Amino acid sequence: MSKAIGQLESSLGSVSSGVITADFPDQNAFQQAIEIAHGQSAKLFELRAAASLARLWSDQGRRAAARELVAPTSEWFTEEFNLPDLKEAKALLKGLTTQL
Repeated sequence: MSKAIGQLESSLGSVSSGVITADFPDQNAFQQAIEIAHGQSAKLFELRAAASLARLWSDQGRRAAARELVAPTSEWFTEEFNLPDLKEAKALLKGLTTQL
């Protein structure tokens, strides 16, 4: 296993639960996970990390930035992909759009 794959799995393992530590989601960890996933062309993992960071930003009142982050990432997938992560990202995007 390459070092990059190991880093991706480590970062995304933390992101998959939506929380980096028990009490505080770390913006830098989400951004690192996005960068690693992007570098590996791991679109689904990039979507998951982007949605996690977008939720954090939304909670901080940064809804426009959250929308700008998750919108292009979710558009990679067509409607035929019936994935839980994609459904969640689309719902998040819809909520961010109606709140603007």
